[in-house]
Amino acid sequence: TTFHIHQALLCSASPFFSRALNGRFREGTTKTVNLLDDDPRIVAAFVAWLYTGQVFGMFGMFGCGGPAWIDLCQLWIFGDRIAARRLQNEAMQLFLNSIRDKNGDAARFDFSNERHAQAIDEIYENTAPDSPLREAIVDAFMRQKGSKDLPSNMWLPKE
Repeated sequence: TTFHIHQALLCSASPFFSRALNGRFREGTTKTVNLLDDDPRIVAAFVAWLYTGQVFGMFGMFGCGGPAWIDLCQLWIFGDRIAARRLQNEAMQLFLNSIRDKNGDAARFDFSNERHAQAIDEIYENTAPDSPLREAIVDAFMRQKGSKDLPSNMWLPKE
């Protein structure tokens, strides 16, 4: 998938793209950055956010084909990779809202669900140990499950 984005807008939102497109790298000469390892849906969400300033409602993405919180985590991880802090902040806020019920309690995780477990593995594989996203997942897990209710055979990150 190819995205055509105004360079000034892209560079103002991401130091990663600014360095790549304004440096002496091949990307700076060709004005093209290949993101072959990134999900085109997530890149499309980023591009839409660049132009609209909103994360939700883009291409019907969130909540389609999986829980919204998983998509938001993937968007946060992408934002981390390209150093787009404003995107990360908005994705985190929406993530926190998406996993809480009307009382503010974590209510939307099904830790026995394979897709949820894979998403949490993906978070741990693609974030630093002190990542705010990891902290939010652990906090949500503990709010929902509580340490007394944890099955002894359940894999959990050391945090």
